[in-house]
Amino acid sequence: MNDEDKKTKVLMQAIFGYEPEEIETDPIILYEPDSGLLADAVDQLNSRYTKQQIWEMCRVLHPWLRSRGSIFKKTAEGRRVPYTEMRPLFSQNSYKPDLVKALAIVLVEPRNLQLYVDAMEEPMRQLWRRVLLQVYVRQSQAKKILGTSKAIISLSRSYYYGNTPTWAQEGFAFFSIARAPGTTVKYGYRETESFISISTTIHQFFFPVFFPDVAGSDVALTELPPDEDLKLFDCEAESVAKFRLMQGLLEQGAVTVRTRGVAQGEMKRVAQKIGLQEFFPDAASPLEQMLHVRFYVEMLTLEHTYLRRRVGGKTKSLADYASTLRNLHQHIDEVDYFLTSALLPHIKGLRKPQLQVNKCWKLYRFLAMWMAEEPERWVSVEDVFMKATDLSNSEEKKYGFMTMVFSTTDLKNDVEVVNEMSGRSIDVSSFVMEFGYTVLQAAAFMMCSLGMAQLVTGKPVRDVVSPFARARYLRLTPLGRYTLGIDKTYEPPHIDQKAYFELDPDRLIIRSLEDPNPYAQLLRDSSVPISKNRYETSASSFLAKCSSREDVENNIAIFKQFISSDLPPLWKQFFDSLLLHCNPLETDNTAYRHYRLSPENTDLIRLITTDPVLRSLVIRAEGYFILVRSDNQRKFEEQLKKHGYLL
Repeated sequence: MNDEDKKTKVLMQAIFGYEPEEIETDPIILYEPDSGLLADAVDQLNSRYTKQQIWEMCRVLHPWLRSRGSIFKKTAEGRRVPYTEMRPLFSQNSYKPDLVKALAIVLVEPRNLQLYVDAMEEPMRQLWRRVLLQVYVRQSQAKKILGTSKAIISLSRSYYYGNTPTWAQEGFAFFSIARAPGTTVKYGYRETESFISISTTIHQFFFPVFFPDVAGSDVALTELPPDEDLKLFDCEAESVAKFRLMQGLLEQGAVTVRTRGVAQGEMKRVAQKIGLQEFFPDAASPLEQMLHVRFYVEMLTLEHTYLRRRVGGKTKSLADYASTLRNLHQHIDEVDYFLTSALLPHIKGLRKPQLQVNKCWKLYRFLAMWMAEEPERWVSVEDVFMKATDLSNSEEKKYGFMTMVFSTTDLKNDVEVVNEMSGRSIDVSSFVMEFGYTVLQAAAFMMCSLGMAQLVTGKPVRDVVSPFARARYLRLTPLGRYTLGIDKTYEPPHIDQKAYFELDPDRLIIRSLEDPNPYAQLLRDSSVPISKNRYETSASSFLAKCSSREDVENNIAIFKQFISSDLPPLWKQFFDSLLLHCNPLETDNTAYRHYRLSPENTDLIRLITTDPVLRSLVIRAEGYFILVRSDNQRKFEEQLKKHGYLL
């Protein structure tokens, strides 16, 4: 051993409290973190953790740091010198600020933390990946991943007091322990499920190290990957074309919002009337068979019902579909309560308090934000999910765990929450995938259904069962670019004026020219079928579902747009007569009180018929009835009193 090595050994003994057997040829070389990032990390660790908790984390690093005997850092000149700032890491007697700084040097610099991650055994790395993505992992799941039967979390049981969980093994101090409520069992003990969790502070340091591709990905693709199973959907033209009809139904009150949104049966009836084409009409699950109608009908109904309500309960009509869609996008947070039912229709057991506070709309906005970055390119839903999970980005960090749609306090709900399609109960360990990941995929279908984006579907990427599991890639349409404020104007696509019906010029009979006809159900609301492809219209059938002149005008407008705009004279005269006959009678809203006279009371009858004051105050009707206006009631009673009668 040369003199230089001897000096280094002595220095190592002084710094780290032990003397390495030999000077390693490959010592640990740490990098100095950015001073601003280091200061921020120190502040976070100081405020969140006690000195004892910091020391437990430091102990997790000891086997790795001591395994190679020496720790150096590179100077600005490129020389390797002992990293003296790391010395407090090895002594519990160190001051907390020194401990925190030593720990932060490893955590805040990804190249330093990568060295620690590389030293882990593969099962522990798998557990880290699972916790970083799911945030909560059951102890039973963790034991299976690590291939151990030993407890990871231990509970100190007591008869009357709650159990205090602690780590039963070393090496888990970077994680947290979460508990789910349980039931009381024999001997008074409370058995509860334990979860391995992670805080936002630790998550932000480790996530970019375990998933380095996320930090460098811009989530945009110049072209789609070659895959024969991919299928493209574009609903822009259809969404614009159906809007006038949908708007007419909304103004007639044909669609209503109930406690959890629009009822499924009502959606189906509307879908038949407007002829929406579904994404997967032959899907095994009924929920997958009505994705398009779910978002198109429910979101436009919410926009009409909630977002356009103004003073006096009146609806302010918007100019066109593009303006309506922009209004919906800008105020999506105002319908967050109903948004959960639309985006998670397969989840049963969610209670009102859970639905009132959620992050569904934030995840929708997050997806829209990434699509707007490069609006001409495709965006991967999977990549957006990983971006939402990455808390190392300062923009997302403020939202906490973006993919935790519901608060973990929902664990305290006694009602079981179930995925109806998979039949599995949902606990906190599956919140991120069952809710967060699914909401992003559902938002992709919603944007496509409304015409905002083209959607490409394919084989599911993750093992998460939902109606939206096939969503893979998105790209904004011109309508979507206008909705998100990227383009200032919007030119609707040309709508094919294909004739679906033919009007008989001599009779009020309509012949269907297509079989099946997408607007057949719409016609059945105003006409009566008399054969397979022929319908007869009358004043009675046309007015059957109308209650006001406005309803009649809407029905006529819908008829002209979707049945035929070229009206023969007979049909024009028919519609003119319907409008002419609207409100032919005027109503008198004056309130009256009515009295019945006894036929035997001839004196009172004579008084009312002869007294000039009483005669002016009453109206005689058949059957010995008289009517008195409410505003004349007092005069009527006083006049009767003058003649000795008391009402």
